Amino acid sequence: MAVKKHGTSSTTEYTVSYSGMRGVAFDKADGGNKRYRFSYLENMYKDYSGSGGGVVESIPGFRKIVSLGKRIHGIYNQKQENGRAFMVIHAGDGLYRFAIDERDEITSTPKKLATLNDSKSAAFNSGCDLYVLDGKNITKLSAGGTSYQTSPESTAPYLPTTFINGTEYEQRNLLTNRFKEKYLITSAKNNVTATEGLHFAVISEEALTAAVTGIEADVLGYIHIPSYTTINGREYRVTEIADDAFRANATIETVNIPDTVERIGDRAFMSAKALERVVCGDSVSYIGELAFINCACLSSFYLGIGVEFIGMDCLSVCPALKVIDYGGDEASFQEIANRQDFSRFTVNYGSYSSGIRVEIPIYSPTISLSSVWLDEEPLTDYMLKSKDGFIRSILIDRDYSSQLDGKEVVIEGIASPTQFTRHSVGSDFIEENQGLISGYDAITGCTVCECFDGRVFLTGNPALPNTVFYTSRDSTGRNNPLYFGSLNYFNDGVGSFEIRSLRAAGDSLAVFKKGDDGGGSIYYHTPRETGVDILPKIYPVTYVHSGIYAKGPSISFYDDPVFISGLGLTALDKKAINLERSIVTRSTNVNPKLLCEDLESILLAKWCGYLVVLAKERMYLADSRATFTGNGGSLEYEWFYATGIGSRTGGSTVYRFSESSVAGLPKPKEPHARVTTPVFTEICAGLYRTLTSVDGVKYLVYDSGEREGGVLHPATAIGTYEDTLLFFGTENGDVMQFNNEMRGVAPPHVRAQDGFDASEYKKDYGRIIHPYYYTRDGYAQTYAISTVSDDGDIPHLTKSTVKGSLTIKLKCFGKSRVTVEVGTEKQGYAEVAESYSPSFDFRDLDFAALSFDNSELSTIPIKERSKGWIEKSVAIYSNEYASPFGLESITYRFKIKGKIKY
Repeated sequence: MAVKKHGTSSTTEYTVSYSGMRGVAFDKADGGNKRYRFSYLENMYKDYSGSGGGVVESIPGFRKIVSLGKRIHGIYNQKQENGRAFMVIHAGDGLYRFAIDERDEITSTPKKLATLNDSKSAAFNSGCDLYVLDGKNITKLSAGGTSYQTSPESTAPYLPTTFINGTEYEQRNLLTNRFKEKYLITSAKNNVTATEGLHFAVISEEALTAAVTGIEADVLGYIHIPSYTTINGREYRVTEIADDAFRANATIETVNIPDTVERIGDRAFMSAKALERVVCGDSVSYIGELAFINCACLSSFYLGIGVEFIGMDCLSVCPALKVIDYGGDEASFQEIANRQDFSRFTVNYGSYSSGIRVEIPIYSPTISLSSVWLDEEPLTDYMLKSKDGFIRSILIDRDYSSQLDGKEVVIEGIASPTQFTRHSVGSDFIEENQGLISGYDAITGCTVCECFDGRVFLTGNPALPNTVFYTSRDSTGRNNPLYFGSLNYFNDGVGSFEIRSLRAAGDSLAVFKKGDDGGGSIYYHTPRETGVDILPKIYPVTYVHSGIYAKGPSISFYDDPVFISGLGLTALDKKAINLERSIVTRSTNVNPKLLCEDLESILLAKWCGYLVVLAKERMYLADSRATFTGNGGSLEYEWFYATGIGSRTGGSTVYRFSESSVAGLPKPKEPHARVTTPVFTEICAGLYRTLTSVDGVKYLVYDSGEREGGVLHPATAIGTYEDTLLFFGTENGDVMQFNNEMRGVAPPHVRAQDGFDASEYKKDYGRIIHPYYYTRDGYAQTYAISTVSDDGDIPHLTKSTVKGSLTIKLKCFGKSRVTVEVGTEKQGYAEVAESYSPSFDFRDLDFAALSFDNSELSTIPIKERSKGWIEKSVAIYSNEYASPFGLESITYRFKIKGKIKY
């Protein structure tokens, strides 16, 4: 780009040459490198995939794929196992999908696959499934197209086994209030627990024995006498039921007396009017006088084989008792001392009954139970035991302990939701009765996601602005995208600044906050193994940045973690990852425009080696293949710039003069020129034809396929497929796609010709994009470039251009035309080559010979001679329909004219 000097005489000529241009720099203070970049550039870039060899050329246009009629909130992609790819669209309150290989065949609205929240969304892929976050739900879209939406009571999110035998096994899943616990009854007798409310008294401190002396009056139903009890911190063996212990009790119905008890005292259960069943363990040897007299409801009585003494009238006045079960044989029964007359009873000898009631504890804060399984068989004959508003255990009654020994109990139910404390964001006021948020709402309220370390991380819930949640491994050992353990979260900061985005950066997860509450604005989290099964991995903070806020989103641009801040496109310098972790700017050249955008609404994507920074209808492109070292010593990208990104409605058809004529109608002076007069339909040569009238003369016109005017609806969402196909959605519901993949694809009017051969066309033009695809869904787009205002490195003298020395070398596209202007500080911009000049109107060339091959270059001299200028720039533009161009170089010569006149 240097200025070259020729000769040393007074007629010395200097040459200025612009070639191999790097991009655009809107900052006019670019110093010595200014000639390497354009001062302005619009809808131009370097097409590395084509045949242009990196020459700056027009960006292909885009076309409408489908119109969904509702604001586009998100565009995502999904693959099936067979490799077939889909684009998934969140439009309004619906989720839609179309196949990549069918996108140009969509003629109607795709089928609505799910109903979503009508708001901003985010998504992540797990295998062939897509998970969409809309701030209220997580919607899973399977590769087959079926959808599932989470709910707190749903069984579809992973249902963890929270406890096994009282040991916490897996964390509760915040996405469901359901829980599952397992319990193995190794020995039923070990699961028999004492009835609460029993009273005890010490019999012997030396022998550590105690007696049951009574019970609280409000204890109902079943009571179990424990084998051991604790009194004043010491454990005592329960060997006796004291005299009168349960006399006249009106509430107990069943009594289970364990093997440790040896003595039942006199009148122990006298007149217990609700008592129905008594089971005496085999160690009971003494039953006192009147022990069970006047128990009117007593109908079941079991005596263990250890009984030796039965007191007088023990079972008198028990009208419901007809049968006594005895563990021994008849001979042993006859030997019982002081045996009363039992002739009125039928005695079943050799019976066995433990009359056992097993209590299975529940460790989750349970609201209700949905199922209980005993060794994979459904169990229904269980009772619930509650306390403080929660179900604390289930009770299972069996005649024999062997019926429960070695059995596994599986309990499923609904637990009280895990809750988090809300935090207000900004000036929002949170009422006291809304101070808690359930774990389910905490997760489904997230709208920011990132996959890191094999896990899914979520944040962006406005009620929890500092909190990041992450997934857990399920019982299969894999990270389950619908399993967010109740312990798997961390908080960054303590204030009200929300987390804007998450990004994997080397071996760390970078958390970008919208502001700095004094604790930092960017947090780095590095995984660490804990060795604890219930929480095997945590993500502690390992580094913090302060003062650099995230104004917009972040993305990993080919291993360069970048985000939008008040400095523009900002990067976590990858040379410093895990070391000093510095923050650098990558967008100095376009910051004069970029920083004027609404940074919070910016969208980021990767496309054909470019980073797309989409700010509504404007697009900034950072080139990953063209970088330089900025003034601060850090890497920066070369940039390109595009405008008019959106869809239009309400436009009108553009008509042009036909180059042919029919009977009675003359040929126009300028075929294909734009028609500016009204058009009408009339019968001409026996057919209805579209005509216009100029100065009273009728001419034949045609619909060029172009439209103009209308309302531009800017982009609201962006999406790519394999970084090669670029889609965007608009506020009015249109889904658009850039035409860069139309290489070797003939336009419709070519395909409609007789004898068209797609394979031959592809062979000839496989790397070429036809000019037809350089429109914005039928609207013309402006292409423009401008060199810097160049003083030729001689700022103190005026100059004059050598006549005819201005030469441009253009890449040729079929049927394209451009305009060249020269600007000086003296006269501003003036057109020096009109767009209809044959030198620039490529449509006048032999199309068959040119083949719109944009690898062909055309060197064109310009008749221009600017005089007395101090600084000069050259601009080339095209705003014609389907009229792209490429620029190889611009060259001109000048001479010194004289001193600057003041």
